[in-house]
Formats: sequence, C-alpha cells, structure tokens
Amino acid sequence: MASNCENLVLPFSDAQLNSTTGTVWVTVSPFEFVRQNEAASKTLEICTGRHATHLFSSIFRFNPDKLKRLSKFFREAFEEKSSDIELKINPINSKSTCWYVRIKPIFDSVRRINNLSVSGIELNRLSK
Repeated sequence: MASNCENLVLPFSDAQLNSTTGTVWVTVSPFEFVRQNEAASKTLEICTGRHATHLFSSIFRFNPDKLKRLSKFFREAFEEKSSDIELKINPINSKSTCWYVRIKPIFDSVRRINNLSVSGIELNRLSK
C-alpha cells in the first residue's frame, strides 16, 4: 500500500470483495489501487506476468492511448461521474480479451470521494 494511503478507511472487507462476481479493485488515485478481490489479483497476474502490483498502468504499459483514455475516466469518477466502458486487454503470451469495465466513485459518510470502485467482467467469459 502506498504511504499516502495509510490513514484511509477503506470500504469493503476482504470477504465482501471476494464474494463479488467479477474482478473488483478499490483505488485511491488514478491507476493506483489499494484493495482487490481474488479474481482481480489473478487477472493482473495473467495480464502482467507479475504476482503483485498496485498499478493499473502495468496492464497497459505498452499502450499510451489506452492509458490516456482510462485516465480520463478515473478523473471523471473522482468528479462524481461513473463510466461504463469496453476495453481490449492484451495479456502476456495470450490473445487479447475484451472487458466491460465500470468505474464509479465510492462516497464516505459525508459524501466525499476517497475511493473508486473498478469492476470488470471479461466479455468472452460472459458470453459463454
């Protein structure tokens, strides 16, 4: 976890995250996440070839256009606008996959946005 996140109260317990269908990450800033469910952890490992990472940018490290597009959606979510997008992801040593991704703000008890929820479902699996 990043040092600027140490005092944050994070939403969702590990049990809640792991009981959620699909991949789920909780972010504190664009591209940096502080929590993820097991499906998200496995997805990142497949996409990046690394077991542990806290940065979405590692998935799109060779595609600056996708990073720029995603950055816009993260900024908008921190301004209270949810986004539903489709992304093509190219995992290491595998063919590309299409994903439906929802990025939305998580409000605290006084309606401040401290976190975003990023959830995704691989469309190829959904169709099966």
